[in-house]
Amino acid sequence: MVFLTLDDAAILLLQLEVTDTDDLSTLRDALTDIAFENRVPLSAQPLVARAARVLGTIVSGTAPDAQAALRDVNQAIEDAMRSCDAPGTVAAPVAVAVAAPLPVATPSASQDPSVDRLPADADRDLLPDFITEGGECVVQSETALLQLESNPADEDAVNTVFRAFHTVKGTSAFLGLTKLAAFAHEAESLLSRVRDKEIQYTSACAELSLQSVDMLRALLETVEQALNGDGVLHVPHGYDHLLSALAQYDPTATQ
Repeated sequence: MVFLTLDDAAILLLQLEVTDTDDLSTLRDALTDIAFENRVPLSAQPLVARAARVLGTIVSGTAPDAQAALRDVNQAIEDAMRSCDAPGTVAAPVAVAVAAPLPVATPSASQDPSVDRLPADADRDLLPDFITEGGECVVQSETALLQLESNPADEDAVNTVFRAFHTVKGTSAFLGLTKLAAFAHEAESLLSRVRDKEIQYTSACAELSLQSVDMLRALLETVEQALNGDGVLHVPHGYDHLLSALAQYDPTATQ
């Protein structure tokens, strides 16, 4: 598999117009992978995620000014590249790479790990649809996990849960919901290991998966509350502990 680099993305972007929605969509997906798969340093991840998110508004036709949005994407990628080249910059550890917070409007909120905010540039017209879609993904995951209880080798059920987590991760990344995207990424990674037969779907794995579905539901509820309120995202209790448990899951230590 060939991975797109930030240099590749910058060059490709110069060749595209706002009407090239298929190519822009492909670039958006590639940037999301770069941002949330530990392929750039921690300092660059929020910038790459922003580029992917703004590209999403061009692709969906919701950008108020598509040309200005395209320039914004280009600037974000350039800033990310400069961040990568900064002296002393190193790649982020796997356990924390996807958890890098995007800049928020209120400094006091960014200093409190139990509080986050909706990004200032979040598309509030898309958020209700995302909440609905995310809820459907949660229901699908719960149904599939029940099937896995009786048949841990059910590959279709594993794929269903994986796709649900993947969908939530991708869309939340585009919307700038970094903590939600970070969590969905780790939950997806656990199911990816099961799907690729790297690990077995044991009772310990099942328990983590069920807890992950509950956490995703709680995170979606905080998004809905923030959307209908003052924009504050209260991080659910146990978020950091479960995120760490997913990232550090070792089947040999839980059997």
